[in-house]
Amino acid sequence: MKKTLISTFIAAACLTASGAAMAGDKDAVQTGTVTTTVTGVSGVTITLNDRPETVTTEQVKNPGVTLTTLDIDATGLDLGSAAGGNIAVEVDNSHFDSGSGAWLFKNPDQQGSTPLKARPQSQAGWNHDPENRVAYRLNGDQNVSIQLPIETNTGNTNVTAGHYEMPVTVSFNTW
Repeated sequence: MKKTLISTFIAAACLTASGAAMAGDKDAVQTGTVTTTVTGVSGVTITLNDRPETVTTEQVKNPGVTLTTLDIDATGLDLGSAAGGNIAVEVDNSHFDSGSGAWLFKNPDQQGSTPLKARPQSQAGWNHDPENRVAYRLNGDQNVSIQLPIETNTGNTNVTAGHYEMPVTVSFNTW
């Protein structure tokens, strides 16, 4: 027991001495500041309601025939310190014809069938650039209710009867 106790004291003394030897003077010191930004939780809610029309194969041959109207209700839009903001509606490249600028409704039941060429209807407040995207400029409103009619474009001479779909992405953007 005596040897164990003496060994314990010797080990403790060695550890204390080695710790003191490692804690030398500071040769160089530089202070600095790190920063981070904490923003409020976004409470943006975007609700979409599609109001499709029923049209004939003869009607779609004419440009300007309304196919559907997309109702967009957005709440909690906070531009904060942003210079501006918008609500954008976009179609992906698989539903866009870059040659004609047409947005493409496709019939999922008839793969390879002729797509229905469409375009967003020009209205005040909407900016159509690039062609696969249309954006509504916000004027500091926290909540907006807007409509985007989508109508036939040119070139729908071979469209067959059926159910047509076109996925869209709606986003709130600030800059």
